[in-house]
Amino acid sequence: ETWSEAKDITDFEESFKGSKKAAATAESTAAATWFYTDKYRKQQGPVAESVIAKLMQTKELTEDSLVWKEGMGEWKAVKLLPDLAKKVKELLARTEEGKQEDSEAASSTAPKTAQQKKKKKKRKKKWKTFENTPHVYVQGFPKDVTAKEIQEHFKKAGIIATDISGRPRIKIYKDKQGTPKGDGLVTYMKVESVPLAIQFVDQTEIRPGFKLTVQKAEFQQKGEKFIEKKHKKADIKFKRFQQSTALDWDEDGVKEIKGFRIVILKHMFTPLEAKPDRDKFFDELKEEVGAEIEKKCGEIEKFTVFENNPDGVIAIKFQNGSSAHKCIETMDGRFFGQRKIECFYFDGKTNYKVGASEEEERERAKEYEKWLMAEQQEEPAGEKEKEQPMASASQK
Repeated sequence: ETWSEAKDITDFEESFKGSKKAAATAESTAAATWFYTDKYRKQQGPVAESVIAKLMQTKELTEDSLVWKEGMGEWKAVKLLPDLAKKVKELLARTEEGKQEDSEAASSTAPKTAQQKKKKKKRKKKWKTFENTPHVYVQGFPKDVTAKEIQEHFKKAGIIATDISGRPRIKIYKDKQGTPKGDGLVTYMKVESVPLAIQFVDQTEIRPGFKLTVQKAEFQQKGEKFIEKKHKKADIKFKRFQQSTALDWDEDGVKEIKGFRIVILKHMFTPLEAKPDRDKFFDELKEEVGAEIEKKCGEIEKFTVFENNPDGVIAIKFQNGSSAHKCIETMDGRFFGQRKIECFYFDGKTNYKVGASEEEERERAKEYEKWLMAEQQEEPAGEKEKEQPMASASQK
């Protein structure tokens, strides 16, 4: 006969399992000896002391709840049974210790999780292609072109964006030696200006002999590795401010605009033309120009003439953007009184209001004095005669 391991003897393993199960059943049966009344005063049970402890933990039972088991003469409150109360307290204390151990274990594993997260490979950022951007790429600039010159030529298509220092966002590309190459980038405030720039500025001359080619800007990654451009918080805030700024104009002249509803017309008159009779001249100008533009382009909300501006500036605010667009299409480059008109969107900041000169003020004062004298000379003779006796009477 030889010795064998218990696991190799089938009958022994089965009998062992049966004995273990029977022992567990007997233990649970022995433990489940308590009856209790729930909050509806209904009898429940039998249950083990651990269940009583859990019910007290969840506030379903209290120290005043009635319990009973075989051998007791009557139902009693938990607090009146010292042995049960003691065991319940011990079970509750063990539960709290278990929770504390679990939280400590969780806190000890937390740093590892954080470290594991740190160890995770960062996702490589890739170059993104954006379809709708407010940039136009321009070719054909003179070598000595300036940002101001470019701004003046391109503002007819909309408001050109500015950086945080207030400079227009116009980039003139240069070679390694710093010499302008003849191309550049113009950034507008709104994406809608891009097709307008292509429509109004493409194939126009910024100077005689320098015809421009304007197209939607497309950007490509430089080199094999993508380097993300970091934006300062101040730049981001400024960009948001620009986008959210509501532009309009006040009674004293152009202040700001909202959207693309205000256009500027230059060379509509000269202050010299208005000298003989200013009021009459500007009233007729408003009536003539306003009626024609409203008929061809759309309803005008406000019509402002900057009477003392040497460039003969008029600002027109339309009811909608489509009318403003049509006005630029109709009026820009057209001749009025043998002068070539410039028509473009208001940039939101230029102040076209110019005060009258000292000489003009003096002339106005003289004209007013002449007018007063003329009024006095035209007084009715009868009234003067009536005043004479009154004067002589007072002398008497």
